[in-house]
Formats: sequence, structure tokens, C-alpha cells
Amino acid sequence: MARSTSTHSTGGFAVAATVAVALVSCSDPGAPPSPDAAQPHDVASAPAASAATSVAAPYFVDVAAASGLSFVHRVGVDGRYRLPEIIGSGCAWGDFDLDGDLDAYLVSAGDDADTSRNRLFRNDLERPGGSARFVDVSGASGADDAGFGMGCALGDIDGDGDIDLYVTNSGPNRLLRNLGGLRFEDVTEHAGTGDPSWSASAAFVDIDGDDDLDLWVVNYLRYRESAEPVCFDGAGRPEYCGPNTRFPPAPDSLWRNDGAGRFVDVTADAGLASVPPGNGLGITAADFDDDGDVDVYVANDASPNHLWINDGGGRFVERAVDRGCAYNRFGQAEAGMGVVAGDVDGDGVLDILITHLSGETHTLYRGLGDARFDDATARSGLALASRDATGFGAALADFDHDGRLDLLVTNGRVRRATVGTSPSAANAADLLAPYAQRDQLFAGAPRDAATAAGAALFVEVGAQAGPSFATPHVGRGLAAGDFDLDGDLDVLITACGGVARLLRNDAPKRGSWLVVDARRRDGRAPACGARVVVRAGERRFERIVAQASSYLSAGDPRAHFGLGDAERVDVVVRWPGGATSERRGVAVGRTLRIVEGE
Repeated sequence: MARSTSTHSTGGFAVAATVAVALVSCSDPGAPPSPDAAQPHDVASAPAASAATSVAAPYFVDVAAASGLSFVHRVGVDGRYRLPEIIGSGCAWGDFDLDGDLDAYLVSAGDDADTSRNRLFRNDLERPGGSARFVDVSGASGADDAGFGMGCALGDIDGDGDIDLYVTNSGPNRLLRNLGGLRFEDVTEHAGTGDPSWSASAAFVDIDGDDDLDLWVVNYLRYRESAEPVCFDGAGRPEYCGPNTRFPPAPDSLWRNDGAGRFVDVTADAGLASVPPGNGLGITAADFDDDGDVDVYVANDASPNHLWINDGGGRFVERAVDRGCAYNRFGQAEAGMGVVAGDVDGDGVLDILITHLSGETHTLYRGLGDARFDDATARSGLALASRDATGFGAALADFDHDGRLDLLVTNGRVRRATVGTSPSAANAADLLAPYAQRDQLFAGAPRDAATAAGAALFVEVGAQAGPSFATPHVGRGLAAGDFDLDGDLDVLITACGGVARLLRNDAPKRGSWLVVDARRRDGRAPACGARVVVRAGERRFERIVAQASSYLSAGDPRAHFGLGDAERVDVVVRWPGGATSERRGVAVGRTLRIVEGE
């Protein structure tokens, strides 16, 4: 393979990048057929980072301990290698107390209800740009669910202006209504949303245009612990089984919000039973076909992905195969985990990016318009850089405000990387150490005249990212949000059986920013599914309003833009249903709130 080396200034991310002239595609026929199988790598093996110039300060600094956000994911690892142990879990940003800053919710798991409860942290930020202080308010909140946790979804289910919480479990899920004052009430039985399946991600989304939020739950497997087989790695040691070992995939569930706190199961009526189910893990929702209603994309593990196109009345047709986003370009189903949507190449069409197991690479489906896609991984810059990674949570965001989307992925194996003596089952951290990998940060590559046509969209940023990126962990959930209100996006990351990381964004900035807080007609809740376009001269930027993305997690739904050298911009919001709102000559460096219909 011919290569050339060039140095790029990617906004605040200055990298010396190795650019492949001919990249290997995302599922090379010569690749190992069993991703994440035992390989002779070091315990702390990780994707190879590109060379990087030295900088005075890291781009991200882990401030979890300093800010009081102390969380260890409890998973009950004891040497039995139960499949749910290695899958979770997620996290979320949400202003649960309506004081203007983001609080944090983290999901735990395990068999001990005293040590493995979910945790809610109140953000006591004194002033924008100051040092945040997080206070654990879990015990009195009623949000400290003790199920075998997987993920969570946020949304205002009753239109009272505050954020309610849905928790997915390996076992019955929980719907927690926000009572105010950081207190929650379990209304699962009254609402009728207690899905007993092994659920993964979930999303609150208005499927039928009636201005209330319905609930889509992505389910993984029809799992029974008593029936779980014993699996082994290449060295003959016990190992976690794959999703297709014995248990069939579970269909997704869809509940329509009928008001008064009640939901109706419309899974069959909405068309979700029309195709064979997949092993669902990740979800994102957006108007992919530009017809004014919200569509849903589900990333499936070792089975074809699903693109559910909304017919406008809350009934869906699965179209992933004929729209080019069910399989990779070789016609292979991959191990989809995390999923994010965004306009990566700036052409005004939404693209979809999915994280996968090592040996497969992460996959970029480039949007062609009318909800049609093409696997553009080979020319994205991600193929080689992510081939050794097992990615889960992800964020597409302009972390350095240069006007280009960057990509942050948290990594961690599901099958151990080393051969040798089995670790002691008495030490959970020891058991999970062979699954640890480093996280990755990819900078949006320059798209100016000096960049050759067809060049990579992303360049991996190596040691510049910060010490946290050099320390391997079993990364899982990831949620982006501006917890310190300084105008840039920070990141919350969970680790399977490990410590949560709170990465404050200290990246050198190369431009201005704008946050658009698009709200539904009553002004109380984010307009999930809306598309926000910002124009600065000839440049065009687009974001979707979504809390459901990444992996098992929920980020800040407000649309964040890095704008380069722009000082004033025009903003257009296209609401679910097709109506638009426009603001001209908006000053940057601020949060702009727009309410539908005003």
C-alpha cells in the first residue's frame, strides 16, 4: 500500500498524519473472520495512534475526581462469563432540576443492590466557565434503580417541562417520572412500559406528529441465564459468548404516548414485526428522507442494521437493504454497537457512523439524499485507524470550533486480547483487564483547496488528546454535553467494571461557536428530530436535535456548532412536520433559544 505523510492543521488539532493513498475497506476479505478473537497483543493493546506534534496542554482533561463525580460501574464479574456483564453500560446529561446546567446520570449493574445502583449527580456550577462541582443525590432521588442496568433515555413524557427518565435493563425496564426537586417516581406499571426483555438503547421520539413523545426501545437477545452455554477462547479458557451462540434476537418495542401518563404498545401496528429482528444495541432518530417526520436507525450486532422509514402516520417500513445501510460494501453484516448521525462532509445530507468490533473497523455510511447511503469507510480515514478497535460510545462534534465535525470513540473489547494464564476470578478488575483498550479522537480533516479531492474526512489525533486517551479501559457509554457552560462540548464516558471519566474540553479553539436550543411548541421540551442549519457566508453547517445516539446513552440535545471565523450567522430550524423558523444576523458565542411557532 502506497502512503504519503503530510502535516495538517485541523483547527486546534495540529497533527502529523499518515494518509493512505489506497485504504483498505471496512471488511477486508482477508481480515480475521472472528473479530475480537484472542490475538497476541499486549493486555493494554489499542488502536495505533498516528504521530503527533507536542502541545503545551492536552485537548481533554479528566476532571471526574476533582469535580466530585465519583462512579464505578459495578457489573458482578465473578468468573462465570455471563454475556450481560460485558455489554453495559450507559450514561446521560440532563438538566433534571431546571437550573440551567447539566446534571449527570450513570447506569450500573450487578447482583448486589447495595453497591450496584444507578447514580444521579447534581451539577452545582456557580458560574458559566467556572469549575463544576457534582454532588451525589442518588439516595433521595428515587432514580437509583438497582436492576441489571444497560442504558437510559431522556424525555418530557407528560409535557410539564422537566426531564423524565427511562432505564433499560437486562430484565424489566423502569420509567421514572420527574416530580421536580431531583425526585423521581417509578410509573412503569401505570405507563405500561415495563419491557421484560434484555433491552439496550432507547429513544423518546414523536413518531406520529401529535406533539408528545413516544418511546422506542431497542432489544438485544431473548436471554436466559440458566440456558447460557459455556464458551471458550482460542487458548481453551472460558470466555464471553457471542450474540448468536444460542439466544435468538429480540424484536424492538414501540409505545405510543396516549397522554395521562399512559403508553400503548404499537409494536405490531407500527410495522416493527414485519421483518426478522436484529440484535439491537444502538439507536438514532432523524428525518433521513426529508419528508417532515422522524425516521429511526438501529445498529444491530452481527445482524443487518435497520432503517425504519416513517410513512407520516407513525407506521414504519424497514428499508436498510435497498437504501444501502444494512450491510457494508461487501454485503456483510457487522457488529453494530454505537451509532451517530451528522453531516460529516458538509454537503447538507445526513451521514451515519457506526462503531464495530476489531477486525471490522467503524463504518461511515455517506448520505446520498432521500435516505440513501453508500459505504464510504474506505475513503473516510477511519478504516485503518479503527481496524484494531472495538468501539462503543461515540460523539460527532466540533470540539475545536474550526467548522468541521470531529469524532470521539470509546473502545473496549468483548473478547480478551491475550493468551496466557487466566486471571483470578476473585478480582473483577483483573478479570476485565485483558478487555481494555485506549479511546480514540479523530479530527475533522481540512476541506480547503489544498486538500486533494477524495482525501480523508478524519485524521486520528494521537498523544495530543490527553493522558486519559493513553490509559486503556473497557469503554462503553459516552455522552457529550457542555457541563461547565463555557461554549464547548465536554464528554462523559463509562467503563464496564471501571471508573467513569469526565473529560473537560480544553482543546485550543480556532473559531466561534453557537448553541441552538430548539424547543417544541410549548417551549418546555427539546424538539427531538428537528434539523438545525446555520449559514455563515458560503459555509453551511447542519445538526439534528437528538438525545438518542452513541451507545446506551443520552447527550445534551441542544445543537452545538463550531463556526470558524464567523461573527454573525443565519439560522433555520426545520421542525418535525416540515414547518421552519428562521433567524438572521445572529451573533455568535451564545445560546439561541427558538420555540416552534413563535
